[in-house]
Amino acid sequence: ELSVMQQRRGANRLAQFSALIHLIYAASAEPQRWPEALTAIAKAMKSRQAILFTPFVDIHNGGLLFSWQIDERFVSLWSGKYIDHDIWSQSAQRKGLWHEGAVLVDEDLTTQEVLRASIWYREFLIHMGIARLCVGIVFGGAPGLPGTVLSVYRGPEDKPFAQEERDLMQLLVPH
Repeated sequence: ELSVMQQRRGANRLAQFSALIHLIYAASAEPQRWPEALTAIAKAMKSRQAILFTPFVDIHNGGLLFSWQIDERFVSLWSGKYIDHDIWSQSAQRKGLWHEGAVLVDEDLTTQEVLRASIWYREFLIHMGIARLCVGIVFGGAPGLPGTVLSVYRGPEDKPFAQEERDLMQLLVPH
């Protein structure tokens, strides 16, 4: 038998999930609402930053990018210099993990040691306070449709994403 506290927690989580789904569908219909949806998703995932984007195609070449708590200058740096240094996305592809619906965390893709030794981290991520990743692959990519992901981030001193956050991302990705 569930305690009253467990029932309340479950009801709160269900209400939070429902609100997130409503925001996602609202943003799909009205793209200007993506920052609002990303804010809610990031907070639910206990993240510092969030981004919905096409990691292999920048916005100047037909890509998509909506972000929360990521400064515009980093978006420009990413598209101009660091898009080809993204060891997380490259590792997902190399390991055969890049497919629609997949949910991955940084540790699935590379070790913290390899990450922190990379140009991607040393010259780019560290300046944004990013060292931890939980990513859901929304679209795997197809001719004319680039791969699209929802990524949330934590800092170098933060705990890795736990199963609870992976589970929530897994529920969000299909929407």
